[in-house]
Amino acid sequence: MEVDVHADQRLVCIWLTHADEENLAMQRRLPPLYRQYQKQKYKVAVFHAGNDDLTDLTRSLLLDNQNRLEANRMREEKAKRTMRAN
Repeated sequence: MEVDVHADQRLVCIWLTHADEENLAMQRRLPPLYRQYQKQKYKVAVFHAGNDDLTDLTRSLLLDNQNRLEANRMREEKAKRTMRAN
């Protein structure tokens, strides 16, 4: 478990590994930790480890972003041509 406290944003990020999720002692430590920070008016975010392949997910995300950028560029070019034609 890793705990990142962002005092400037009043945010606590708790990062759990697969081992943390399976560890009963670790799970028992979480509710008191939540209450401790909630009493201090912090928002608590818990992140659980995933099972997906990060390489594939990252590749898909980058390809999607590239496609969106290209679509936006083409839309802007079309709008400029339309404005010039009018």
